[in-house]
Order: sequence, then structure tokens, then C-alpha cells
Amino acid sequence: MYEGQWLDDGQHGIGREEWENGAITFEGTYAGGKKNGRGRFEWADGSYYDGEMMDSAFHGRGVKFVADKEETYEGDFFEGQFEGEGQLRTKEGTLYTGHFTQGMKHGIGTLSHADGRSYVGSFKEDHMHGIGVQYNPKTA
Repeated sequence: MYEGQWLDDGQHGIGREEWENGAITFEGTYAGGKKNGRGRFEWADGSYYDGEMMDSAFHGRGVKFVADKEETYEGDFFEGQFEGEGQLRTKEGTLYTGHFTQGMKHGIGTLSHADGRSYVGSFKEDHMHGIGVQYNPKTA
């Protein structure tokens, strides 16, 4: 169900959409029948995305929380994936701050663990790769 503004038979302006008995909702800006601009998706399990959209995909700056993983990403998106600068925090207390490419840690970043261990340096396809420095307070 869609409730909101229309233009030439297409969703356009501010609106709210609901699917699957309310299991998924979107509230935000539409243009040309697609989600464009700022908006918020919410899923029944508590997951959400709040941020910029382009052609109905997460695109631009945003925050995505995945409830079953207790994982939060805040940063840049490109066509629905983590892309550019951002922060990814996990339920275990791990925090990665740095560059992402196609949804993976890729480029320069800092990985910090809850127990105090950290790594600052290069990443490739989600792995520490290249030049970097690892710190372990238990061996320092």
C-alpha cells in the first residue's frame, strides 16, 4: 500500500509504503515512481536503513542496522552496498573505520576489538593486506 503524493501516475514527493502486512515499511521521498532523496526503511525484526536513496537503492550517506547480527554501518552507500568511507560496528564490539569497496573493507582503515587489540593499515576484500601495524595490549 502506498499513501502519499503523486505526479503523472507515479509516486512523487513525500510518501509512505507498506508491504507484507506491515513487515516492511518505507517513508520518505519519491521521484518518478522510485525512492529518491531521503528515507527510512524499517523491517519487522527491528532492522532499518535511514539515509539517502537513488533509484530505490541505498545511495549516498546512511545508517543501516541489521537486527539479527546486531551490526550497524554508518557511512557511504553506492547502489545498495557499503562504498566509500564508513564505520561498521558489530555486536562483539569490533569497530572498523575506513574505506569500503563493494561492501567489503578495502583500502586504508582501523580495526579495533573490544579486548583492546587493533590494526591500522591496508585491507583488501575484508582482510588485512599490505602495510599495517597491529597492536595487542597483552604483549605490549
